[in-house]
Amino acid sequence: MVRLLKTEEGYKRLLWLKPIGDLDGLWDDTWLEQTSPEKLTSWVTRQRVFKVITNHLPDQAKVVEAGCGLGHWVCALRQCGYNAVGIDTSRVGIENGRRLYNLNQDILREGNVLALEYLDNSFDAYVSLGVVEHFLEGPVLALKEAHRVLKEGGLLFCSVPYLNLLRIMFTERFDPNMSDTSGYGFYQWSFTKEEMEATLKSAGFEVIRIFPYATIKTFWEVIPGFRSVTDRIMARATAVNASNLEKAKISSPRPSVTIKSLLKGSAALLLEGLLTRKLAGHMCMYVCKKKRGSRL
Repeated sequence: MVRLLKTEEGYKRLLWLKPIGDLDGLWDDTWLEQTSPEKLTSWVTRQRVFKVITNHLPDQAKVVEAGCGLGHWVCALRQCGYNAVGIDTSRVGIENGRRLYNLNQDILREGNVLALEYLDNSFDAYVSLGVVEHFLEGPVLALKEAHRVLKEGGLLFCSVPYLNLLRIMFTERFDPNMSDTSGYGFYQWSFTKEEMEATLKSAGFEVIRIFPYATIKTFWEVIPGFRSVTDRIMARATAVNASNLEKAKISSPRPSVTIKSLLKGSAALLLEGLLTRKLAGHMCMYVCKKKRGSRL
């Protein structure tokens, strides 16, 4: 369930609610389901947002991911030569991540992103991927803690759900007198670009790049039937690929371009272009620099 609200400062903001029963143990269940570490890290390194991060990081940067889950992004960063560590509130996620990635408690640790057990000015970069939106009071306290542990000039990579134009058009406006939310609890916020820029600046950061992404998730959520259509197309392409690959083995040892890969490439060009991302990005990454001399 989603509802469009307006903050006291006048910003539009999207409230996400989930059934209370679904919220209990949500993250523990999510991380328990993951059993293929190589597949996860391979997926991470293929993401455009991963390249956004690594394109800005200095060599051998000391990085903390706050809200790391299993630590698959931490592992991918370490494989690229960065001194990355992670922290998460989910003991299940941390323990499963240590086991899957063979990482020790100094690299992956259980903790609170609002009270990190690190000294001031400890890190060259701080990564937060879909974390700070899960605080009912908003992202400010988490961003202040990020500011504390970053060195002067250090980099913040912060991704949050993006309240884009398409979602604003398709979302019901919230009227407390007409909408029954009993049985539902707070899950997360989605923020406009204007609100997040203002929030980051007030937390002592200079925004140097804004990168909306994951547009297909917006289309899945706001356009009825869109996901089922895309799922059917990809399922059909997978079946055709399997048949073609069997024929290719017989006729030629050379690999062929598959229908599925062509569809994925075409979809990426269509859905991940700059204009489409601005209109319908599901998430938005803010690349920021800690202002020199800033004190909170």
